[in-house]
Amino acid sequence: MIMNKIYTLVATKLTKWENYRTKTEFDDALIIKLFIFEFFNSYGSLFYMAFFRIIEYENGLFNLGKEYQDKCDDNNCMALLSIQLLVVFIVKPIPLFFGNVILPLLQFGFKKILFFKESEEVGITENLDTIEIKNQNKVLIHLKNEKRKARFDVTISEEYIQKVILYGYLLLFACTFSLGPIFVLLINIIDLRIDGNRLLWIFRRPIGFRAQDIGAWFYIIRFLNIAGIISNAFIIAFTSNWSNSFLGGTLENRLIFVVAYEHIVFSIWLLIIVIFPNTPHIISMRIRAEAKLAKETISKYRDIYCENTATKTNLTINKNLQQESAKVRARSGSKN
Repeated sequence: MIMNKIYTLVATKLTKWENYRTKTEFDDALIIKLFIFEFFNSYGSLFYMAFFRIIEYENGLFNLGKEYQDKCDDNNCMALLSIQLLVVFIVKPIPLFFGNVILPLLQFGFKKILFFKESEEVGITENLDTIEIKNQNKVLIHLKNEKRKARFDVTISEEYIQKVILYGYLLLFACTFSLGPIFVLLINIIDLRIDGNRLLWIFRRPIGFRAQDIGAWFYIIRFLNIAGIISNAFIIAFTSNWSNSFLGGTLENRLIFVVAYEHIVFSIWLLIIVIFPNTPHIISMRIRAEAKLAKETISKYRDIYCENTATKTNLTINKNLQQESAKVRARSGSKN
């Protein structure tokens, strides 16, 4: 976590130096930098366990001798990989839970004690002349209590990267831990409730900003989909015991399986993308209908505004003409 904080500061500084023209370009560049670091930081050890601990080095690790090997027990890295993923799903949310919930609750509780001490000093007496002043003081104390709440410094990018990293664990190593989707679902349900409680009671209400779409995260998720298909194909072919039983353990059979598996899964994935678009047809039709209705409404009120403006202009012109004609008649009458 310390390296993550340091790299976040460095990535933010580098992105500012790049001097992007718009905030969208700045956010996309920062997201890509942060994801690259998180990708290697989160998945590096699991990839090493899945693909490199099965290798037997001729001279041992770092040429220290053949007896120095880093291999799994009984060459069964799938079991170790499953245990590692289980530990990740259980342990990884704990620091975030402490930083996002426990620490703000302690701060909020301490400040709430101060709030009660101040509110005890503001008691309402039976004197009707002082009740309004006491009520105003209570409102001021309540506003001070809201001001004492911690700022919601978690950006939307930090929330996205937590969810995307979990999605990556689930997708890149799907064949090693079949209970992964249940753990991710439970984590997201708990996190949803925690975020709602934080936004309502623990932190100050953040300022909302509109965004056109999810930006670079869309392409990152697509990348994880592609990488997940390739990763699972190689894990099944080279790491699992199934390959030794059904593929004969030969390199040719394993590569044939990888190519066949990738082509089949990629075809199914692309077929799903084509059949189920990002925006359903019904939603697209409603969006178009609302846009058309908005244009018609704007056009209608524009015509009404133009008619009213023209009417007011004509009335003003007629009034000026009447005044000028009255002045002319007055002058002609005075001459006569």
